[in-house]
Amino acid sequence: MAAQRLPNQEVLIRTLILQEAKLSSEVENIVTTNDEVYQAFSGDVEEMSPNLKEVLRYGDAVWFGYQEIKRGRPISPSLMTDLVERIKGSPVGIRSMTGTRVANSRTGEIIYSPPEGKDRIIQLMDALCRFLSDTSSADPLIRLAAGHYQFEAIHPFPDGNGRAGRVINVLFLIQEGLLDLPLIYPSRQILNSKSEYYDLLRGVTERGEWEAWLRYMLRAIRDSAKDSIELIDSILDLMAADSERLKSEAPRLYSRELVELIYSQPYTRIAGFEEAGLGNRQTASSHLNRLTEMGLLVRVQAGRNVLFLNPKMIRLFAGP
Repeated sequence: MAAQRLPNQEVLIRTLILQEAKLSSEVENIVTTNDEVYQAFSGDVEEMSPNLKEVLRYGDAVWFGYQEIKRGRPISPSLMTDLVERIKGSPVGIRSMTGTRVANSRTGEIIYSPPEGKDRIIQLMDALCRFLSDTSSADPLIRLAAGHYQFEAIHPFPDGNGRAGRVINVLFLIQEGLLDLPLIYPSRQILNSKSEYYDLLRGVTERGEWEAWLRYMLRAIRDSAKDSIELIDSILDLMAADSERLKSEAPRLYSRELVELIYSQPYTRIAGFEEAGLGNRQTASSHLNRLTEMGLLVRVQAGRNVLFLNPKMIRLFAGP
């Protein structure tokens, strides 16, 4: 798999998860910036906006879910509940109130009335999880697409259903053995075609138009997989180019571990340099300042802290 060629996979995966968290939250009109997200991940934000907290909680939910699936915990109503409670940062539980309606965020028009009654919702969630785990029922990608619709139609929680549904998508791919690491996220595709996404959901509900919905989701998964492979290849190309430049212009500075460090996440801290075992604080400061002079990093002030930004990596994550 392409990701196996990456250095420090865990750190970079968590960076990719945060990018997914940002995009998935934007589908729900929770908007923040890449700078805020990555600085927060580096531990250098003194005060977080409510939107930033939402994005970081989503990232934590993805990482939690990934670890649970790798431990052998199946996708289940209890795991879904744990995910949405991490996304919301508080106990949520299955929706029990009546009168829930899904409205068009722009016009206020009621577009859908999900099922009511806690017992009924639990029955539907149990049936959904049985369908997802039934390998004889359909191809796993068809099960993912159909299951995503069913989850959103059940709308089992008072809030956070859209984001929880998108987390479940990637966890399902890992559960089915189609993905080793949480690196494929169709949120960018959904965000770029948000109206179509909701129109197709309605098409299934109101007219049973499954084929158009399934095709849409399969395209989104295909395109997100291509995006992830291209991103990984681009990171590896940049690492190779920077390695060659350092070997040529600053051979005493070059080490494979140093290049891997500055490409393990978009921001590098002096403390991160020390934690990676590359030297003490004085050495870290000297090396990072030299990389800045060469234009490989950009020094930024974040409150009382100094961060070293990898601008080429930031541009990659920003997308087209």
